[in-house]
Amino acid sequence: MSSYRLRNWSEYERALEARGSIWLWLPREMLAQWRAQCPSLARRGQPRVYSKEAITALLMLSALYRLGLRETAGLVRSVFVALGVELPVPDHTTLSPRRARLAVPLPVTPPRAPLHLVVDSTGLALRGEGSWQQHRWRRGVRLTWKRHYVRVHLGVDEATGELCALGVSSMSVTDGEMLPDLLAAVAVSLCQVTGDGSYDQWRCYAAVAARPDHPRAVFPPPRPRTGRAFSSRATQRARLLDDISNSPLSNI
Repeated sequence: MSSYRLRNWSEYERALEARGSIWLWLPREMLAQWRAQCPSLARRGQPRVYSKEAITALLMLSALYRLGLRETAGLVRSVFVALGVELPVPDHTTLSPRRARLAVPLPVTPPRAPLHLVVDSTGLALRGEGSWQQHRWRRGVRLTWKRHYVRVHLGVDEATGELCALGVSSMSVTDGEMLPDLLAAVAVSLCQVTGDGSYDQWRCYAAVAARPDHPRAVFPPPRPRTGRAFSSRATQRARLLDDISNSPLSNI
């Protein structure tokens, strides 16, 4: 284990002190939009007092400082008193229901086109810990492990690792049956679709070839084969098997 000797103690101590400092920047625009501007007349009950921006600001402080809703309301109320701002602060009975119905826009980075999509699937246990291991090694009586699991299908950008497509199905749905849905969820153009041997099916090659951008399908078979049975047909699978059989790594 490497050890380092601190030489800049003054900067180090200032950095430790900065961890406990609280800087809150309250723009005038947010304070002007603190109250709900246009209460809904079609909604039954008392009209809303606080705007969406006010609820978002309090929930952001709650997540940042890891405070409960009551503690967050007390923090904002004390800040308003120190700044001399005469605005009401919502309590936990208002923050809790508004948080459940709050639509938070998440920024999405536009992917680069063309995209190299890598697809795969995994099992997710809902209940019954260790049931898959018992089923795999045939221990005990026959288990109904399929009832406790769901299959999660993923499509990931090979360059950035960003999730581009997601699908959830039962364990009876294979990877090849879910691949067309994953490809339909990707709106940008594709240059290549890569998967393991479970996608080595004619339906997977047909789903990839049906896209207008005509990406390359790379689905290595579970076991290396020569591909002579497919040499008479000009398909991507035949060319892929020929590349695998001619590769020097196939003899390892």
